[in-house]
Amino acid sequence: MRIQRCSRCATRRFYPTPVCPACWSTEFTWDEVSGRATLFSYSVVYKPVTEAFADEVPYVVALVTLEEGPTMMMNVLGAPLETLAIGKPLRIDYRETDGFILPVAHPAHSAR
Repeated sequence: MRIQRCSRCATRRFYPTPVCPACWSTEFTWDEVSGRATLFSYSVVYKPVTEAFADEVPYVVALVTLEEGPTMMMNVLGAPLETLAIGKPLRIDYRETDGFILPVAHPAHSAR
């Protein structure tokens, strides 16, 4: 995965924007992320909003802060609910759902 980095002030940002929110520069590059993150906040979903996730309830929707700074929303997979805690180290992975490739997070210690 890649995220934008301002060429003037080096602020990394997600979601992509045409203008840096820190210095208003329109110059940027795309930096590859390390795949390391921490759990910022989460919610357990028991009633899915689409049928695509019906077989997966309960599932975890989380705000995950990338090591590079930005925070993104994604599912956390492979973590028993009782082990989730704010600040938990995570690693970013990807999965295909309904033809889309989506970022997901796993506990940092789990195997792929």
